[in-house]
Amino acid sequence: MNTNKQTAIVIPIYKASLSKYEKISIDRCFKVLSKYDIYFVAPKSLETGFYKKNYTNYTIQFFDNEYFQSIGGYNKLLTSVIFYEKFSEYKYILIYQTDCFVFEDNLEF
Repeated sequence: MNTNKQTAIVIPIYKASLSKYEKISIDRCFKVLSKYDIYFVAPKSLETGFYKKNYTNYTIQFFDNEYFQSIGGYNKLLTSVIFYEKFSEYKYILIYQTDCFVFEDNLEF
């Protein structure tokens, strides 16, 4: 895990499991960006067994379910102080959506 606390990788999730392509995306994130602290951001009610089974070296930050019920709720979360307070120990955060694919780590650049 990241020792200098410069950057955190934040992955919003809202489903109990991932589709084939979402899993490829997240697997790649864990492979390429593993030197950083990785967080899943999830609704409080989410069953997380799939993530516990498939991934290690991460933390889950839970937020109220209302933030994950619509795009409007998600936008409200990403513009709220409460969201950024959870990651205030970091200088930077990368919000990594499940439809992304990272090719290499250029974050320090």
